[in-house]
Amino acid sequence: MTIGKNTRELVEAAADQLHRAGIRPTVMKVRQITGQGSATTIADQLQQWHKRNQAEEKATDSPLPNFLIEANRALLEQAESAAIAQFAEERTGYYEEILSLRSDVEAGDLLRLELLAELSTIRAELVDKSSVLDNVKNELIRFQAENALMIAGIADAQKDAENLRDALAARTTEYAESVKAAETRLRDMEKRMLMEIDKARMDSKDAIAYAHRKANEYDLEVERIRVISMEEKSRLSKSVNELSNENGRLTSAIEGLQALRRKAMSKRLGFRASKMPQITRFHHKK
Repeated sequence: MTIGKNTRELVEAAADQLHRAGIRPTVMKVRQITGQGSATTIADQLQQWHKRNQAEEKATDSPLPNFLIEANRALLEQAESAAIAQFAEERTGYYEEILSLRSDVEAGDLLRLELLAELSTIRAELVDKSSVLDNVKNELIRFQAENALMIAGIADAQKDAENLRDALAARTTEYAESVKAAETRLRDMEKRMLMEIDKARMDSKDAIAYAHRKANEYDLEVERIRVISMEEKSRLSKSVNELSNENGRLTSAIEGLQALRRKAMSKRLGFRASKMPQITRFHHKK
């Protein structure tokens, strides 16, 4: 079945609105917002919306903390409880409607019995009046007029009774069809509700499995980084030791060179002292 663009946009907008509010979109909740669209149409569109939304969430998902996993599980349980409560409430409304229809049928039966009792009374009156015809011949004309009126009343009563029977038959048929339609709606609602509950449970299981998988990946990544850090630390420590040894060797070399320089300087100064002439100072007496 082709879904109209307007209905599809309304369903998607309602689903997005519920999703932003932290409420899982269902057929009944979306129908309450849109105010239009059949349950089948909304269910088909919601299925497409869920697939697209799950793909978007998988593209942007990151490891979830435990408290978010618990919050998600609690939210799904609340949504499931709310859906079951709403289904029970609607089913109670259908049962009350059925009881009301049964009351109307029972009232029609009582009215039919009253009419039958009235017809019996009329027939009894006719029998009584027929028994005194011989004694009241002088009132024959009046009696015939009354009898004609009475016959007309009986005909009207019979016609009303027939109309009532037809109305009762039509109402009974309508009631049977209403009961059948109500039972069909109840079965459909129970089926859809069970499907929604099963889907909610599967979604919850998938979310938990995904969170566990991401947590394991996170733990592996942390362990890998720790190993790399230890290796880098060991390498740096080795480099520091090598640099320390090299510094010791360079220090020893420098000290040796300085000793050689001091020795060379000492020899050079001794050589110069031996070559310098002796200067005798003369002191003149006054």
